[in-house]
This record gives sequence, structure tokens and C-alpha cells, in this order.
Amino acid sequence: MEKLQIGPLACTLQRNGESDRLLVLVHGGMDRAESMRRLIRQAGPDANVFAYDRRGYAGSYRPGDAPLLRDHVNDLCALLDFLVEETGIGTESTFLFGHSMGGVISIGASIQRKVAGVAVFESPIAWMPEAARTETGDRMVREVTDPEDYGEGFMRRMVGDKIWERMPTASRIARRAEGLTLLAEMKDVRISTPWHARDVPLPLRIGFGDQSLDHQIANAKLLAKMIPGSSLTQIEGVNHAAHIHASKALFTDVIRPLWH
Repeated sequence: MEKLQIGPLACTLQRNGESDRLLVLVHGGMDRAESMRRLIRQAGPDANVFAYDRRGYAGSYRPGDAPLLRDHVNDLCALLDFLVEETGIGTESTFLFGHSMGGVISIGASIQRKVAGVAVFESPIAWMPEAARTETGDRMVREVTDPEDYGEGFMRRMVGDKIWERMPTASRIARRAEGLTLLAEMKDVRISTPWHARDVPLPLRIGFGDQSLDHQIANAKLLAKMIPGSSLTQIEGVNHAAHIHASKALFTDVIRPLWH
């Protein structure tokens, strides 16, 4: 895999000389391209695969950076323009996959760039009045005063206190620092409208895990209902971390059908 630095963004490109297809992977909140490694291996035999650390996370972190969703969409559009030049593969042969918040960004970019198709997994749609919500999540966004504490609190909810406390000190410091980016996008997805359902192009495939939280499942179903012609796929025995723990099923059931 090639490591690329494209502007402020740390990126990874795995080329496949026998394929004229490109898959771009977009991670969610408090995540990084590294978590897509298993998915890259799944897709590698079928496509050129590109992943990147979104602005404000991991290798793309800069102190004081608090990008909003429109900034992430603009970053992805710029990357798509770069990849046309770098790989010779046009957007008509480019597919996007977004996990969680990465799905909001992928859909936003697909409206601005004519890509071949988009797949998302449990993307938040908190700006929609009818979206399912959790009081814990909404309260944290409303009441937080320290973004670093917010980042830590989010991680503790995701991985549990024991795993968090066993993480290397440097990793915990980095995740706390990324709380600024996480909080900015978590607020933004609640108060702005990153795109309208009527503008979303097809094909769009929407995935969810039957072991995910109730609001994650409900919002995947709601998104599919709001975008006629989209497809909805449930993956058995899987929760929100499907890209890590069920990469084969995620690729086979949700992503790969885009190009068949």
C-alpha cells in the first residue's frame, strides 16, 4: 500500500493494475483509515482502494482544527479530483463507502461529483426531525464544555472503560485531542442540513447490523425510506463496528453489489 500526503490529509492507496474500478473508503467519527485495513484487503482483488484520515483525525490532525461537515465534503471532492489524475480512473468508475459519519460525507460528495455509486453503514441523520435520537448523545453535545473530555467520554462509551484505560498514554492523549473535531461534527450534524434526500443520486446501498443500537438501526431504515430506489441490507450478528469485525460480510453484502 502506498502512503500519500495530499494537502493536510494522510492517505493510503492500494493499486490493482488489473482493475479499472476505484473504491474510496471514508471513516466515521473518532476513527481513522487504519480501521479500514480489513476492508481494503477484502476489496483489493476487485478494485483499486483508497482510504484516508479525515481532517482532524490521526495523521490528518492539526491542533486547533475543528472542521464542519461541509469541510469534510470539500476534502473528499478534492481527493476525488486528485484520484482521477493520479489513477486515470474517472468518477464514473469510482465508488464510495462511508461508515457512520463517513456516510454523511460520502453522500454529500456524491451530490457534487458524479460517482458510480455509494454504500453507507449506519450513517447518522440527526438533522432530520424524525430521526431516532439518544438522550445521552444529545445531552453530551448540549452540555459539554471541554472537547477533550468529550472525546474521552465518546471513546469510553465505544470501547469500555477497561480498554480505554489499557490504551497507551500517547493514544489516549491523541484521542482526547481529536475530541475537538468529533464535537464539531456531532454538533453540526444536528443543527445543519448537509444535504437533502431529494438530491441524493442512485445507486445508494444502506447497511446496518442486527446487533447495533436501536437508534442506529432505526435511522438506517429511515434513510432508506426517505430515498426511493435505495436498497437496505441487514447483516446478521453484526454491530456498528462492521468494518472492523465483519469486513467480509460488509464488503460482500453491502459494497460489492454496487458494481454488479
